[in-house]
Amino acid sequence: MRGLTKNGSVSSRSRSTCSFCRSPEHQVGKCPHVPIVWDSLQKGIIPLEYMSTVSDNDHTADKSYWRNRSEYWQSPLSLWYSNGANWGDLYKNTEKAYYKWQKAQERQKNKAKGKRTAIQACGYCKETGHTRRSCTHQSDIIKSLKQANRNFRQWFYNEYVVKQGLSTGAVIEFDFHTEQRWNTPAKTVPVRSLVTAVNWDTINLFSMLDTSSKISNLCYSTSIDGAKRDKMNNIAQFLHSPILCKVPKTSFVNCEVAMGYYRDPQPQSFYAVQLPMGNSKTNLHDFDSQQRLRNWQDCNQTNNIRIVSRAPQVLADDWVDGFSDEMSVIFKKFTKAQLEFYGVQDLIKEWANKTV
Repeated sequence: MRGLTKNGSVSSRSRSTCSFCRSPEHQVGKCPHVPIVWDSLQKGIIPLEYMSTVSDNDHTADKSYWRNRSEYWQSPLSLWYSNGANWGDLYKNTEKAYYKWQKAQERQKNKAKGKRTAIQACGYCKETGHTRRSCTHQSDIIKSLKQANRNFRQWFYNEYVVKQGLSTGAVIEFDFHTEQRWNTPAKTVPVRSLVTAVNWDTINLFSMLDTSSKISNLCYSTSIDGAKRDKMNNIAQFLHSPILCKVPKTSFVNCEVAMGYYRDPQPQSFYAVQLPMGNSKTNLHDFDSQQRLRNWQDCNQTNNIRIVSRAPQVLADDWVDGFSDEMSVIFKKFTKAQLEFYGVQDLIKEWANKTV
């Protein structure tokens, strides 16, 4: 599952920063500069002396050239707002920040008094009177998940390992397809390659989910438990569970592999071919992050994958029981309705009752 891989971050979003001073160390509700600057502005004084003492922000963890070079992100108080041309923005943004800062202080006071602004509801099923920890809807589906994933892994082992001979050292063939572009026709290239690894540890039931077709039909204005299309797409990326065969890059010398405009320029020695499971289309991936080399569904398609030379593979007896505990984190991160949108619960119930 891509959301659980070491390099499988599902969002390209940078670290959150304070909307006033742009520090990544706190949010505006805890910004120490807001009340001081606002108090000075109420007296008609631009606090230049105070702002000159504000230290620069450290955005090196974001690896963002823009954030590390821009005066606005380095330290808008001591650099950007100290410029007379930006004093109007200073007042406007301080006023907005002070309103948020005040609200945060009020919430903190109410919390200290033990007051609640709303009835507590379960984060998973949204029913009142209990939390995720005691939610029977969640506990029941987690129990089914373990059996369902075990059944799926057993089926996969029987079908691909025993019957077809999938393993390190197997030889596979497939068609690498490039869609028609405005100036080039569609092209299909047959490829034969050696499998150097399979992502055995993370193979799981959710490889049968076809989330791409679901998200493409979701309107931008639709909200599912507060999650609109962008958030639902992030959930789909978290659930993305490709079964991958690692193959040498040299197998694609006659293919036009699309990498995207903003990918890390470091050269790769291997690609990963995605096995066709519940996906409408299979694409080349990065083996370590389990991310498509390019997110467009029509890019780097691999069709008609077949094993033409088998290799022996014996997995540990407890392999079929693996990864279920890690998968259950989705019931702590997402809601019942959001997972139902992708058919997660139905898939679990289907496979929990299968005989393999």
